Amino acid sequence: MNRRTSNRLFSYSSQLLLAIGISLLIACSGGGGGGKKKPTPEPTDTIPGTYSFSPLSGVSRDALVSSETVRVSGFNTATTISVTNGEYSINGGEFVSTQGSISPNQTVTVRVTTNSGFDETEVAELNVGGVKATFSVTTEVRDVTPKSFTFDPVTEADLDSVHTTDPITVEEINDGATITITNGSYSINNGDFIATAGTVTLDDTVKIRGTASSETDKTVNVTLTIGDLSAEYRIETISDKTAPTAQIAFPPPISITANNSLMVRGTTEDDYNGIKSVKVYVNGSDSGSEITLDTTSTSATWSTQLNLIEGDNIIDIVVTDSKDNIDVKAASVKVVNGDIDNAFPDEDVSFNGSQDLIVYKSGTGYVALTSNYDEDSIFYLTDLSTGKRTVQNVTSVPVGLENFTSLVHDDEANEIYLTTYNPDGGPQGFLKVDMSTWSVTTHKELPEDVGYSIIGLAYDPSQTDGRFLFGTISENIVGQIDAEFDSYSVFSSNDTPNAENPYNMPWELVTHPISNEIYVMNLMAPNLYKLDPETGARTLISGEGNVVDEVSSWERNHAMTVDVNNDRNRLLLVGQDQNAILAVDIGTGARSLFSLNDTVMPFENLGGITTDPNLGYVLAQDTALKAIFAIDLETGQRVIVTKSN
Repeated sequence: MNRRTSNRLFSYSSQLLLAIGISLLIACSGGGGGGKKKPTPEPTDTIPGTYSFSPLSGVSRDALVSSETVRVSGFNTATTISVTNGEYSINGGEFVSTQGSISPNQTVTVRVTTNSGFDETEVAELNVGGVKATFSVTTEVRDVTPKSFTFDPVTEADLDSVHTTDPITVEEINDGATITITNGSYSINNGDFIATAGTVTLDDTVKIRGTASSETDKTVNVTLTIGDLSAEYRIETISDKTAPTAQIAFPPPISITANNSLMVRGTTEDDYNGIKSVKVYVNGSDSGSEITLDTTSTSATWSTQLNLIEGDNIIDIVVTDSKDNIDVKAASVKVVNGDIDNAFPDEDVSFNGSQDLIVYKSGTGYVALTSNYDEDSIFYLTDLSTGKRTVQNVTSVPVGLENFTSLVHDDEANEIYLTTYNPDGGPQGFLKVDMSTWSVTTHKELPEDVGYSIIGLAYDPSQTDGRFLFGTISENIVGQIDAEFDSYSVFSSNDTPNAENPYNMPWELVTHPISNEIYVMNLMAPNLYKLDPETGARTLISGEGNVVDEVSSWERNHAMTVDVNNDRNRLLLVGQDQNAILAVDIGTGARSLFSLNDTVMPFENLGGITTDPNLGYVLAQDTALKAIFAIDLETGQRVIVTKSN
């Protein structure tokens, strides 16, 4: 081949290669004409990028708890989704636990049911296209320490008083908490109060109760504990700033004696505390007298044989309690040591013909009232707080019934019932006197055959409408009359209901203030009887076989009263033969001398005798001396409370 031919061949080849290249470029760019080729497809990708869920802690137990929502990406084709130990939701849809499909860029939320225990963890695992993430949920820690609570304290509480708090609400616990109490009790949700350990839960209400101390100035701490938190309920008792009180049982508020010493006794009481001391002052100075003190928790009885100075003795009782509260004049009486032959406390109003005697409460003190059979239609009144005597005229008294003898006092009705005596042998009867007007409101005149002397009168409450029993000494009869003085009849006599235990001038009748039994005393015989309220039969209480203390004769008994003071149960009688006051034990019938006659404070002619369960002495009138004696129920020592010339 020649060069020319070779050159041509090379040129042709180059052109051909260029044409092929251009063709290829045209083919790759697509288009019409010659037609373009399609691009190559992207490969399938079902594996997402990584994702995660934030763990949660302190969540409630047995609860559905959801994770935050995350968007899953990094893949180009829908892929599988599944969960272990939980549920999932795609794009806010329904939560499911079965395997499903999720598309690129969709959102997913995981949900877990928390553990039923405290501080326990549940883990759900989500698998999206093989890429896994966990959602960890830990339950709350057990908390039985509630929100703090308090109780308002109680101050100035009465002793032994019971107090209950307002309710508190149990808050900020997540489990049942133990509840206990000391020195009290508690109630849950208004249930019964108990003191044993129990359990409270969230939002329960609790009240507690405690009892104040039995002493003053003391605090009781009631402690309530819930879980490991406690609160106290303080109950403080009142402060004792008050001194004890005192009462003088004997002597009475004012009196006179010829003796140089005298029993002074009484009681003292404190509202809250014990009695520390009792002292007796005379005319402002400590007597130094030795005190016999018998104490209980808050009270005491005390006594002393006190030496008297001549003239006035102002006796003050000074009492101190265990808190050193003191009253320098807790009680006071005046005793004159002087001549008892003179009138006392003054010469105003003279006793004449006094017969019977009663005592009754008037305001804060007592009044002794005596009947009169020598002067018409009057009573003598003696104020025991002053000893002063006054004359009380009675109006509307029927003619012939003006001389008063035996007396019965009705405290509730404020009335006096009485028998009358006619010195001329005329009519006798019964009167009822209204003490508010001092006038007769009802009367009854008895027939002449009843007897020449009605004596002794007692009220018998055993009957439905009440009745009075009285003695008629001339006929040895105890009669009965209704409370309105309408109907009279024989109740008991020496042949009614039988002849057993016969009367010998039934002179005095008394009613027992507690048992309501009726006792009858014979004027001329030593026998005391108890009457059967239905039949009138007589039971011997005391007779000659019961004589003691050289009381060999028991006749001419003049008056009688019942002493139940300080748990005694005895009859006190005026024995005219002994000119003394005698005692009979109701239970045994034993007889003894109670207050003997003597030359210093002599009895001359004792008449009426009476007492009151609230007085520490018996009152006895002496018609010869024209005086009223007060006789100590413990010792038999006596003073004069009033006397006229």
